[in-house]
Amino acid sequence: MKKSHITVCVIGILTFLMIGSFLFFGVFVGLSSQEDVVKDMERLYQHRILAGCIGVFFLFLGYSALKTVVKASCKDEFFVCEKGTIAISAIEDIVVKTIRRSEDVKSVRHRIRIKEGILQVGADVTIFAGKPANVVVEMLREELLKKFKSYVGITDENIVLSVAVKNVIDVEDKKGSSFVDKVKDFFS
Repeated sequence: MKKSHITVCVIGILTFLMIGSFLFFGVFVGLSSQEDVVKDMERLYQHRILAGCIGVFFLFLGYSALKTVVKASCKDEFFVCEKGTIAISAIEDIVVKTIRRSEDVKSVRHRIRIKEGILQVGADVTIFAGKPANVVVEMLREELLKKFKSYVGITDENIVLSVAVKNVIDVEDKKGSSFVDKVKDFFS
């Protein structure tokens, strides 16, 4: 889940907890007198524009939190093809593990969607300099297609696969890219 989605969820949850706490402890338990609550409501009705803005804010906040929760639950979505069914999370695993096995790739970001029965897989990779980018991209595409065909039986008509190079890093960074290598270099 993205940081912005988590932030929206936390704000929504805290807001609704605050309102619920006010209603429960302030009104139900009696920590606030009924007259105080009525006075606060009367003051709020005197400023209808402010009340409307606050209401719209709560509506959008609730809608955003609900949308985020629904999107997060869509990770359990399945792709159905002629020869089998596979979960989106399994497709993500196939993409990440296949691309990370390549020695030319430093990192990968992926996006997976199902639209009108077609699996759309996109991968943005950061590669090390040395090999031409088109060779690395073609190798990754072929490897991914081979994995999808062998594991799930997806045909070429059921998948749209795009691999894009987003960044190229020097080969020297490849040698010292891990923390262990940096520590070894430091002490030698």
